[in-house]
Amino acid sequence: MPGTEAAQAAYPYYMQFDQGDDERFWFYNSMHFPEPMSAFDMVTAEAAYCALGAVNTRVHCLPTTLGIDYRIINGRVYIGGNGVTARRPRARIRATSSGYSNGFGR
Repeated sequence: MPGTEAAQAAYPYYMQFDQGDDERFWFYNSMHFPEPMSAFDMVTAEAAYCALGAVNTRVHCLPTTLGIDYRIINGRVYIGGNGVTARRPRARIRATSSGYSNGFGR
């Protein structure tokens, strides 16, 4: 989008694409963010994605996910899943999930 090229520097480093992100699948989140988002407006998206990640990993303990990552190019929001592929993180998730489930309902 014209006029947004220099705005990339306003976003934090963790919202920008880097070399390792080229190997992952990303899609444009046009449903929730149809227009380019300013750096200030990204506070709402950041809060929602952090909450979704916490629900996926701590409340429901889905064994195949570690939440959702998001990146921004020229104000456009792209999201991608952060899946678990190794056995070691799965064991860690199982160990933490038993502790969380025992604490609820007391």
